[in-house]
Amino acid sequence: MLDFFGINKKNFSIKNDEILSIHYLRGIAALLVALYHLAESKETPLALVSVSKWMASGVDVFFVISGFVIYLNYLNKNLSPLSFLIRRFIRVIPLYWIFLIMLIILNFLFPKLAFNNVSINFESVYKSLLFIPYFDIKNHEIWPILIPGWTLNYEIFFYLLFSFFLFKTKKHILISMAVIFSILLITGFLIKTNNAILLTYTNPLLLEFLSGMFLANLYFRSKFFESKSLLISISFILIGITGFMLFKDLTVRGISWGVPATLVVIGCLMIEKNNKFKYYKIPYLLGSSSYSIYLSHLFTLGLVKYIFIKLKLGYNTPLSFLFLTLFSLISIAFVGIIVHIIVEKPIIKLLLKYVYLGEKRTNKKILVDNQ
Repeated sequence: MLDFFGINKKNFSIKNDEILSIHYLRGIAALLVALYHLAESKETPLALVSVSKWMASGVDVFFVISGFVIYLNYLNKNLSPLSFLIRRFIRVIPLYWIFLIMLIILNFLFPKLAFNNVSINFESVYKSLLFIPYFDIKNHEIWPILIPGWTLNYEIFFYLLFSFFLFKTKKHILISMAVIFSILLITGFLIKTNNAILLTYTNPLLLEFLSGMFLANLYFRSKFFESKSLLISISFILIGITGFMLFKDLTVRGISWGVPATLVVIGCLMIEKNNKFKYYKIPYLLGSSSYSIYLSHLFTLGLVKYIFIKLKLGYNTPLSFLFLTLFSLISIAFVGIIVHIIVEKPIIKLLLKYVYLGEKRTNKKILVDNQ
């Protein structure tokens, strides 16, 4: 069955230099975000809503992983600013634009179904396409038309800053990024504004990218993660998860959830360095498909809820909601995997085929190239 969809050992086998812990964690983070959005439904039992709030922290884990992966790839390759941006944009933008345009078309074709709780007009369309933060007039949140795309506003900003310092101060890029992020955060603290762009790019969430970069530096240059017992490694992960659950006041999300996200990544890397992570096909596949899962999950959730309503199954009791959750998770994972195989991978492969990136590997065999 899996082979029919192209899911086989040849297509999804571990690379010799891949970091499995980060790969698995990416898949878990994507599913946590999907669970959070499922629990945010108005019909969800209130008891489950209060428990599920912490699952939104999957985004914070993503940001730490992003900083880790980007900096680790830099340490392993002779990257030019242009080749870095081309690779990042090919990896992120085409699939996002596909789902964004699909959502816009669906809203115009079936306006009564209300596919998304956002406004669609000329301004929101071009700002969503170009990753320009803006306040949506319906909910007064800094959200693009495809709501999960708010995180990509931060990602693109991080890529642009990184590429700039890659060009200017390649030898001191970590220090340079730390300085510019500090200046931005201090500016955000001192200047009170309602400007969506300033609010976004002075947000403490930027600290999560920086945290990931520092972890990558430690992972590449030191033995910090080595020779740690499994108990210590798991303790870091459990403390991080506990932090997600306890610190629900997200006034300073980059700290209240950024620190726990960093602890979870540290714990996973400790286990990784001591060769405790093994290759398993399904978790690996979920990690590979995490971006497709992240972008497609709201579409899948909407369809699943529509089916439940049409069949009059209901999901406003804990038992029925748990059944919906299980069915939704399976559906979200399945759809995300299929999208990854038949849309995301072919597009990336096709675009990279016609773009010269001019990259050379160093002798260091540490790389996470699947981000």
